[in-house]
Amino acid sequence: MANAAAPKASDRLLAVAADRPATPTTSVPTRKRLAGLSVCWQDHFVDLSEGLTGWTDWDGAAFEVGRSLGIFGESDTFTKVKWVFWSDNPLGKALHEVLLQLAAAGVLERREEPDEQFLWSGYDLQVGST
Repeated sequence: MANAAAPKASDRLLAVAADRPATPTTSVPTRKRLAGLSVCWQDHFVDLSEGLTGWTDWDGAAFEVGRSLGIFGESDTFTKVKWVFWSDNPLGKALHEVLLQLAAAGVLERREEPDEQFLWSGYDLQVGST
C-alpha cells in the first residue's frame, strides 16, 4: 500500500499478528510491517489504569501496556499474542522495559515475589505523586 495516506498524529497503532488481516474499523486503516508484525493504524484508546487495578504478572501487564498504546486491539486476547512475551521478541522486551520505566517513575508499583508483577499506583499527574 505505497499510496496509503500517512496516519494522523492522533491515530494509535493497532497491531495485528503476523500476516493476519486488519481488524475491521470504521475508517480505512493504513497497514505497515514492523518487526515481523503486520500493523494498522486507527483511533484507539484503552485506559492502562483500568487494566492494572490488581497485581498483574509482567506479561499480562505488558499486554495491557500494548493495548493502551494501540499495539493490540480490543479483539486481541492475551492467548492470541502471548508468543510476543514468551519468546525472544523485540516488542515483548520493549513493552517490559516500558513497565520498568513506569515503575521507576512511580506510575506503577512493582514486586518480584511471587512473580514479577505490576500494579497501577494511583499516580496523580496534577500533583506528581501517588
